[in-house]
Order: sequence, then structure tokens, then C-alpha cells
Amino acid sequence: MAKTPQTAPALSLPEAMTERTRNLRELLWNRARENRKDDWLDKSLLPDLSKLRPGQKKLDPVIVRRARGIQAVLEALSDPKQSKRTNSYRILPGELIVGVLPMGSNGLGKVFPDYLDDDERHMASLANRSEFSVQGHNSVDYNRLMKGGMRAILDLCRKRIPEVEKEIVDLAKTKNGVDPAKRKAYLQGKIDFYHAVIVSCEAVVEYAGRYAALADKEAKAERDPNRRRELLEIARICRKVPMEPAETFHEAVQSVLFLQIGIRSGMDLLSLGRLDQTLQPYLPRNPSAADLARAVELVECLVIKLSGPLNLTTDHLIDQDHVDFGVSMGTSRWYNDQRGNVNQFLQNVVIGGKDAKGDDATVDCTYVLLQAWANVNLPTPGLYVRLHKGSPAKLVERTAASIARTGNLPSILNDDVIIPGFLQSLLDDDTVGKAEATKLAYDYCVDGCWEPILNGQGDWTFNMINGLPVVESALNEGCTLDANPMQLKGGKRTYRTLPVKSYKDLLLALQSTMDFIVFQNAVAMYNYYLLDEYATPAPLMSAFLGSCLERGRDKSWGGCRFSVAGTVLSGMPNMVNSIAAIKKWVFDLRTYELKDVLAAYRYNFTAPQDDNGKPVDKKLQDLYDSIRKNFLNNSPKYGTSDPEADKIAKMVVDCFAKSLERAKKIGDRVYREKSSERVDPERSAQLRMAGGYFGPPLKPNSKDEPITVVFTPGLGTFAAYTLMGQGTTASADRRFNDPLAQNNAPPPATNDRSYGHILASLKSLDLSRFSCGAPVDLCLEVPGEDEATKTVVVEAVVRSFMKNDGHTLSVTLGSAELYRKIHEIAVRASKSDAGAVAANRELLNWAHVIVRAGGWQSPFITMSLDQQAHYIDAAISPR
Repeated sequence: MAKTPQTAPALSLPEAMTERTRNLRELLWNRARENRKDDWLDKSLLPDLSKLRPGQKKLDPVIVRRARGIQAVLEALSDPKQSKRTNSYRILPGELIVGVLPMGSNGLGKVFPDYLDDDERHMASLANRSEFSVQGHNSVDYNRLMKGGMRAILDLCRKRIPEVEKEIVDLAKTKNGVDPAKRKAYLQGKIDFYHAVIVSCEAVVEYAGRYAALADKEAKAERDPNRRRELLEIARICRKVPMEPAETFHEAVQSVLFLQIGIRSGMDLLSLGRLDQTLQPYLPRNPSAADLARAVELVECLVIKLSGPLNLTTDHLIDQDHVDFGVSMGTSRWYNDQRGNVNQFLQNVVIGGKDAKGDDATVDCTYVLLQAWANVNLPTPGLYVRLHKGSPAKLVERTAASIARTGNLPSILNDDVIIPGFLQSLLDDDTVGKAEATKLAYDYCVDGCWEPILNGQGDWTFNMINGLPVVESALNEGCTLDANPMQLKGGKRTYRTLPVKSYKDLLLALQSTMDFIVFQNAVAMYNYYLLDEYATPAPLMSAFLGSCLERGRDKSWGGCRFSVAGTVLSGMPNMVNSIAAIKKWVFDLRTYELKDVLAAYRYNFTAPQDDNGKPVDKKLQDLYDSIRKNFLNNSPKYGTSDPEADKIAKMVVDCFAKSLERAKKIGDRVYREKSSERVDPERSAQLRMAGGYFGPPLKPNSKDEPITVVFTPGLGTFAAYTLMGQGTTASADRRFNDPLAQNNAPPPATNDRSYGHILASLKSLDLSRFSCGAPVDLCLEVPGEDEATKTVVVEAVVRSFMKNDGHTLSVTLGSAELYRKIHEIAVRASKSDAGAVAANRELLNWAHVIVRAGGWQSPFITMSLDQQAHYIDAAISPR
């Protein structure tokens, strides 16, 4: 049993914003309801780094160009002339934390100077890359910044450059069998990296210095002596951090924001890790009530700053659209669900949990952050609380109270499930020892959505698989159920499978099909890591990520020892419902023939119709109606504690886990040099070429620089549940084009049971295996406005989730009636008629209604119409 921390259980914290933060939040809220197109940097005013500078004979290395781009963006953000339009260089009345995040999100794209020339840009496009490719889903080591400041980074780089230059000179003197040209190129890459880090870090320090000058200037003009003292203190802090280590709580919070602004200026959207652990050392050892109140206020200021690019209306989004080719994360060409990602800034904060020894890590700062998030109650950044069996009861209670108050913050991570799974994923690689793996696993955080990642120690990416086409292909001899007559049988998706004549045949076909599709998606990520370097280096992020700085290599090519590759299966609840219905009605009861069920799916339960819209064959329509009714209403359903459905759910996730394990073994054999396996190099090279890669395998740069690729499976959809439903054939619980189930909650058409049944269905799935994440999103209708009643309900939900070995939980307290009302207004606003303008204006009255959108919070009015409709049916009573 983990030890209970000694922090005071009756910690007294302010439960309302101060007048200062209330005013700052109102300013942000009002701006977020307007057209924000002028807040974006004007790209035409940024330098074109893809062209030679005067007197330059050849372009800088790409990584240096990227660093100069960061420098250019930070200069533009703090340019007084540009700021007259962008409002990006100012100190608002009462602000204690200064700096402005550049506009940009996963759905709207980013503004950055061009830095690839035409040839580079075109070649990078073959790997689905561009200058604007999303570099998110990571967290850097903020403790490195706190303890050493930028000075320690700069000193190390300036020390290493002459050392590496000497190595290059010494190459001519040695004959050790090393190819001098290759070794020289490798060493020159290190020099380029260190130069890029210096340019990036100096740019952030200079940006802070410009805010120091602005604070000094405003202090001279300030008549209020209290505010003048605050401005002078801001100036002092900005002259100190991030260059020097932080020594006070105010300095630490400001330093965190400056680094976040710098990294986001380089287009890298990322989370802030375990921020309570980062900030705790800067609270007084025995903080007074005044100390804690001040800390809460400073964190409230930080939350408001991190929410800076917020949009609360969709009326002006086209004006702000900066999405370019290759911006979606992942390794395949899947389109970004732009509208659903408008306020997805890929920044989350994690609090609570265990420390490296397995003891509870709850500290005073855990409660400070939890209270600040509850007080401000903005859609972003997201907040997650890590809980476990040894978590203080007070933390569980306050977590529930926060959800009751905000309606959906924070989300919950279950350490008792996540840590063992993450630990095993790390130990599956023979380059990782148990002590090292334990330390990393216990320190996990989450990325910009809900996927567990290494806290500041690893590079992470993912790929997604829509599970419904896997089921279709298993049932239809390797083809999806496409109604297009040009396809004959359907879209060819995998190797031809044998006809399914029994449930046993279905299980065999499902595993075979899953093996093939998972292999294509998972092993493709080796190509991702082998091809990533050239177009999308990230020097500022790499300076604070894992071993990059010590190795002198950017995270995009071997600098960061750990590369974590997630493979996410989407639509698991829909898969379960379809398989369960087919098992019952086709194979057990033999009421329907499989060919008729497949035809009903293919044609969306609709028989051919005449010109009047009536079925040509009434018997066929009656058959389809019968299938639809029995599959939807009279079949075992996921999330209802039905033993048959739970058994099938376990079969589906087992099938997926086995497929990923097989894919990993093949990938390791072909793409890596591992000491634990004897690999025929010639055979591996041939297989890599067969897969389209003609280069060498992933291997350490030296014996002391191992490269570890960790494969992690996950279950979920993010906000793409509506997008993934588009073009997907009907299934037992949905029609053609309807959304998939959101993450791992039951589909809205089947959620007629209590949250207890839903959570109980998780118990048998062994979700600890899914170290890439397995969230369940609940939307609960709790009658009345009494927060105490809501707190009791939410606490019961949280405890049930923990008891049933859930992985990740989000709770939205909502109302189907309210969602329906807002949706009706949104439908009117979407039409091009005279009433649309008034409807858009009316929508702004509901900007405060926030819901969960995959892995983040979203204002309900900014969601797509399909997502809104989905939420109307998703709300359940917590009976």
C-alpha cells in the first residue's frame, strides 16, 4: 500500500477568482467571442528563410533555419508595430504573468516563416511532411529549466561545439575503419544542432527581455504605487527568467510560460507535464494561507495565459484557417477534423499520482492547481488528476467537487492500471532495465489528448485504425461492405479470407484481418522515425527533451533515446455490438443468413425504392427492418454488463493486442539491430526495401546511445468519432455515415443503462495492456443545480471507475434538453439566410457550455453539427 502524504488534509484555498483574475478572464472571454483574424501574425511580414541571405553562398542547415524561424516569430510577437493589430506585445491591467501565446491550434494551423526550399518541400511531401507538420503530443522536462535556466543549456552547447569541431579535425589523423565522410557528416549534424539550440534559447531570453523593458516603461507611467511595484517586480523577473534558474513561485510560473511560448512559436504544441511536481519546490515549506492564496492567483493567471488563443464562435473560423498540407499528426494521410479541433491546443497538465518509489506524490501544489483550474473554468488547458488506491480521500473529494462545479474538469487517470501497462511496454524492449523503466513509468504524464507519454523523456506519435472496416473485411472475404457497384464485392482491404460459415470462422477471420491491418499501421511508424529528420526538426523542444542535448542530436533523429509509437483502435464498442448481434441472430438462433445481414449493412437497411420512395420489394424491406430492430434493441450490448457482450469485448481487445505484438516482432526484426535476436542483415535489408525504405536500420549512434522504440496499444477515437463514421457502412448500432462511439463509451443508441453498468464492463478487459490509453467518456444528467448533490454523484462515479480498473475517465455533467436547444440554434446559424446572423449572435449566449471532445474540452457551440447531435443522445441519467 502506498504511503499517504503528510500534506494538510484541510488545506484552505480561495474558492473564487480574485478581482484581478476575474477581470483578466472576462477580457479573454470577450475577445474569444469576436473575430480573431487580426490576432494572427501576418506571414508576409516574416522573413523567407528558404532563400539565401545577401552574401550567403548556401542555405543554412534546415535545423538552423527552423531555429531562426522561432527567433523571427518571437520578434514579431513582441514587435510594437505588429502588436497594434495582433495585441501580442502588451501587459494587461493587473497582469502578473506576462507574454502572449501565438495564435494556432490543431484545427486552425499555425503561422511560421517558410524555411524549406521548393525541392525540399516537394520531397518532404512524399512522407506527408511540410514545415507545418504538427509536432505535438509530447512534454518537455520543465525541471531542467527550473534548476538550470537557459544559461545551463547555452553553456553546454557552447562547450560542446569546439569539442565536436576538434573531433572533426582529428578524423584525418585516425584510421579506425570508420568512414570519414559519414562520421564528419554525423559530427557536423551535432554542431548544427547546438547552433540551432543556441539561436532558439537566446530568442526566448531576448523575448523575455523585451517584456522586462515593457514592464519598466509601464511602471514609469503608472500612478498607482501598488501596481507600479507589481510592474517593477515583473520587470525584475523577466530579466532573470528563463535565463537563470527560478527561485520563487512567481519566477517559476513565469519561466514555464516563457518556455511554452517559445516552443509554440516553433509550431510545437505540447503539454506541460506534472506541473504540480515542477512548481512544488517553489512554494514555502510551510505555506501560510496567504502564500497559498497568492499561488492560486498566479496559477489562475497562468491558466488564462495558456487559454489565450481561445475561440468561442465559429462564425469567423474561415478567416483564421491556416491549416496547410501535412499538418495532421500521425503517419497516414488522414484529414484533420478541423472544426472539432479549433480549440485543441495539445496542452494538458497532470497532477497527483505516485512518485518513482511508488509512494503518493500529492503535494500542496496539487490542490493549488486543482483549485485554480476550478476557479477559472476555461476549456483549455486540460487538467488530469492521477489517482490510485493510496490517494488521499481529500484529493478524491476535491476532484469530484471540481467536476461538479465546472461540469467537466478534471479528467481522471488510474495509476493502478496505467503504470503496470506502461512499465511492461518499456520492459518489452531489451535496451531498458527494470529500474530505469520503473522510474519512467511512475513519472508518466499525458500528451495533448489522453495518451500516456513519458514525462519529458520521449518522442511520441501514433496511428489510428477504424475497427468497423476490420469487422466488415473479416465477414466479407477481405473486402469492406461498399455499395458502389464498381467495387463488385466491396473495397479490397486485406488478403482474401475464406467465407465465414460459423462463429469460429468469424473469429479466425477477424484475427487474420486484424493482423494485416494492424501490421500496416503499426510497422509504418518505423518508416516515420526513419524519415522524420529533414523537414521537421525541433531544436528548442529537443533542448529540453530526454537525452537530445547530451547526444547533440535533434529529437527527430536519434537524439531522444525513447520513441513511443502508439497504435489506436477506434470503434471498439461498435465492433462488439455488431459481432454480438451476428453471433446471436446468425450463428446461435439462425434467424437470419449472413449474406442478408451483410446486404442490410451495405445498403443501410434500405431496400431499392421506386420513384415515390417506396420499397420495390416489401419483403426485403421487412427483412432489413427486422434485422435493424433486433440488432439494435434485442442483442447483447457493450457497456450494459451483459456477460456475452463483455466476453466479445474481451475477445476484440485481445485480438488487437495480439496483432500489435506480432507486428512489433516483425518490425523489430526488419528495422532494428537488437542484441537479443540474431538477424540476417541482408534479409532485413531486403525486407526494408520491400516496404519502401532503402536506408539502414535504426541503430545506436554508439554503444552508449541506444535507441528504444516502444510500441503501445490504445483504444479510442479522440474527437474524430464523427469523421470516422463518414463513409463507414452501417452496423448493428448505427446507420451509414453515423458517428462511431466516442472513445470507449457505449454508442448513444445503446446507452440505456447506468454508469455502473458501463464501468463494470471495463473490469474484464485488462486495460493495463493499453498503455497508449483507453478512455471512457461519460455524459451524465444530474437533476438540479445543487453542487453538493452533484459532488456526491461524481465521487461515486470516480470510485466505481477505480474499482472496475478503468484506465482514463472523463465526466461531463450535461443536459440533453439544453444540448438540443443549442443545436437547434446552431442549425439555424448554419444556413445562408437572413436568420443566420441572429442565430449566430444567439449562440454566443451559450459559449459557457463546455463538453468533452475526445481528449480535450470544447465549447459546445464550436462543435460540428454532427458532434452536437451525438451529444444530445449521449447524456444518461446516473441512476
